[in-house]
Amino acid sequence: MVFLLIFFGGLFTTRVINKDLTVDKVKLIFDIPSIRDSVLQHQRDARYLPYRIRLIVFNNFIYVYQALRNIANFWNLYNINDIFLFVNLYPMYYGFKSIYKEKYIWYICVLGIFFGSFAIGINKMVDARMATWFMMPIFVYLIYRGIRKVNIKIYLPLLLINLLFLI
Repeated sequence: MVFLLIFFGGLFTTRVINKDLTVDKVKLIFDIPSIRDSVLQHQRDARYLPYRIRLIVFNNFIYVYQALRNIANFWNLYNINDIFLFVNLYPMYYGFKSIYKEKYIWYICVLGIFFGSFAIGINKMVDARMATWFMMPIFVYLIYRGIRKVNIKIYLPLLLINLLFLI
C-alpha cells in the first residue's frame, strides 16, 4: 500500500496524473515519437536478421532502457544536493545499516525508493523536489535513524561546507 502511495504520489506531484485523476500521456516516455520511430526503422532496416528475429531483437524493451536512463540522470549529485543535501548521505548510510536487521522496515524503505524512482523513470521531464515529495519521509526516517551513529566532528564541518556551496 505504501508503495502504491509513493508511486502514484510521484506521478501526481509531477502532474502525470491530474487533479481530476486523468493520466496525461504526453508526459510519459511512451509518447516519445523518436523512440517508437527508431524501433520501427530498425525492424525494417536490419536486413542481416530474418524478419521474425528482428521483431524480437528490436522491440519495445527500449522503454525499459529509457526509464533506467531517466532514473540514472535524475539521481546525480546536483539533484541529491537539491533534495536532501549531499552531506546527509552520511547519516542515511548509517540509517540503512541500522534497519538492515529489521527486514520489514528495510524492504519498505528500499521498495519505496524503488517505486518512487520508477515513477521518475517513466516521466519525460521531472522536477527534482516535486518528484521526491512522497519519498521524503523515507529519507527523513533514514537520516533520523543514522544521525545517532554519525561522528559530529566530521558531520558538522561537512554540513557547513555543503551549506556554503548552496549559497
